[in-house]
Amino acid sequence: MNSSWPLPPEHEIRVECNDASGRFTVHHAKTGAFDGEKLELFFELQELPIVNPGTEFILAALNENEDEEVIYFKTKVVDVWFGRGLIVVAKPQRIDIKELRQFFRCPINVPVKLVVGERTIEGQGKNISAGGMLVEVENQVKLICGLRLTCEFTLPGLGIPLGIRGEIVRLDKAGNGRCAVAIRFTGLCPVKFANSIGTPKILSSFTCG
Repeated sequence: MNSSWPLPPEHEIRVECNDASGRFTVHHAKTGAFDGEKLELFFELQELPIVNPGTEFILAALNENEDEEVIYFKTKVVDVWFGRGLIVVAKPQRIDIKELRQFFRCPINVPVKLVVGERTIEGQGKNISAGGMLVEVENQVKLICGLRLTCEFTLPGLGIPLGIRGEIVRLDKAGNGRCAVAIRFTGLCPVKFANSIGTPKILSSFTCG
């Protein structure tokens, strides 16, 4: 198998993109045939993104050959077969975390719960990418860089509660007595994502680093 695409057919992956309307969306698919230049992605019809050729995708999957590490790829749509639930993409290129963060930093405005042990902090999500999100909280909330937590929220249009583990990497003043908390995603919270993916192994870690 080509070293740049190490996953076999029928492997479950997460697909992130900006759809034809410019909206950030998250989908789930299974890999199909890879001929060295193009890869087939099969979606349930209700999961099929509305995209055009040339749309950029970020693919994320659990790689069982690398100690269950989550791996990421970028690619572009080549062809779409809506009736078959099939999207053909160009040869995926593996990317590292630094490059991943450059993709799809999408403005949002959704309630977010930051769960730290038994403590729950209410905040407001301001933007999100494949690698993390920015959340505003009240200034009096005591947080520190390096703190590990779980972000609980629902993306607009997705309708599925997400629970994503993360780590605080930066704290900034946001004005109006609020603090901007930059969070790097580190893994899925399995209970929160069980209904949307349905595969126990991929639940153990997430799309973003």
